[in-house]
This record gives sequence, structure tokens and C-alpha cells, in this order.
Amino acid sequence: MSIDWTPSRPSTTPNSSVLSDLKASIAARRSGRAEGTTTSTTSAPVAEPVAVISSTWAPSERADFGPMMPISAITYAVAGVFDNDKKPEVYTDPKTGKVRTRQKAVQYKVTIETWAMPVHLIQKRGGAQFSRGIQMRSAPEFLIKIVDKNVTAGRFSQAQAARMMQVVQANANDFYGVISDRVGGFNYYPDQFVRLRFAMNEDGVLLPQVTVYNEDDVLVFRSFTDKYLTDSQRRSGLVAQQYLDLCGYAEHRAAQKARLTNSNAGTTP
Repeated sequence: MSIDWTPSRPSTTPNSSVLSDLKASIAARRSGRAEGTTTSTTSAPVAEPVAVISSTWAPSERADFGPMMPISAITYAVAGVFDNDKKPEVYTDPKTGKVRTRQKAVQYKVTIETWAMPVHLIQKRGGAQFSRGIQMRSAPEFLIKIVDKNVTAGRFSQAQAARMMQVVQANANDFYGVISDRVGGFNYYPDQFVRLRFAMNEDGVLLPQVTVYNEDDVLVFRSFTDKYLTDSQRRSGLVAQQYLDLCGYAEHRAAQKARLTNSNAGTTP
């Protein structure tokens, strides 16, 4: 497999020893807050946030709201990797026609769409039951700006933070993001987070791999390709995509097309 793209800024995050020092520093700050020592930040609330339990999951009316379904329930999934450095810096706004300069935030974004329904009910275009774009940050930035900040604010429990830290320390050169939504405010689902890594294949091509952590389960996308991307998708920054068929969707669609073809052939004068 070959992808006509390589990361414009390969991962240069610190090694595990640097992350260990970072983790110790974060732990020390938390300890200081717990013991009442002087600190420049506000102490976190005593009450732990209530975790979202996957066994209570039910489809939301909006795919961009709520937590992801349990991985064991997924029948079909699509993942995409965006490189914002591949977007043109200057572009024409399609709504106003004005030329604008693009404001870039994080470099990488991962999009995930999933279905938890029988194969005959799946509608791929606009029919996902869960759809989210996740901003991916380097390991140190993720620990400081996402994990530590939200533990301090009481949004993440210590147990949730410890699990994320364990994964980050074991994979210090990867990128991370937490599944969230912005419906009625900013909502995090800290039991559900994503890891992006770039790994060399047997042909020496650097390819993305995405791992979704959902409580005690993981879902791995490791067969990305750019083969079917449209020009519009490439201009949006999409560099690779993978379809994960766990229900025989491809065979179902092929059978539908075959029946339609046979039906049309049978009615031709």
C-alpha cells in the first residue's frame, strides 16, 4: 500500500524519560493542591465527575452529540486523518466569495464515524449514529492542556487521568485526543480517547494508525489509504481514510447492485 503523502512535521515529542519527569511534575502539583500548599491555580472540586458508562449507551438524535457506542456494538466504521498543514493558507470562502487566510490550530485531526445497526439499515452518507472530529495533540501538550487542566477543573477523575497517562507514557511519540462534543457547552467523555501514530510499512512508507480507546476495549484502524479520496477531500486536508466493515456491508451492497442489474436486464425489451 502506498500513500502519496508524508507528515510535514514528523513526530518529535520527547522520549519516555522526559514524559516521566512531566508526569512527576503534574503529580507534584496535584499533591500540593490536595495538601493545601500554595499554588497559582484553584483547587479542584472534591466530588469526582460521573463517568459515562457504555452499557447505558443509546443512539442520540444527533451523531455529533454524546459518547461513542461500545466497540463491541459497532458494525461499520470510517476513520479519516487530516493534516491541516496540507490545507492552502489562502482560500476563497464559498459562502461570501471573499479571499481569506486560514487560521490553523493543531496540525492533525482524526474523524470517526460509526454505526451500531444491522447491515440492511446502514446508510453511509449522512447516516452515521456517531460522528466526531478529534483534535490530536503531542503527548506533552495533551497531558498539560487536556489531562491536567481537566483534572484540575474536576471534569476528569484521577482514575481516568491515570489510564490516559499510562497509554501516553507507553507511546510517547504519538498524538492524542479525547472524544467530546460542543452541544450545550463543551462536554468531554474521558473514558473514550484516541491515539494517532505514524508507522513505517514494509515498503518504507510512513502510514497513519488510529487506536480508539473506549473504557476497556480498543478499536484499531491500521489499513489507511488515499486511493479513493476526491480532490475536494484532499483540499480539506484529508490525507488518508479507512473503512472498517464488521457486518458484511460490502457484500450486501454488491448483492443489491447485482439484483438491480438482473432486474433491469429482465425488463429490457
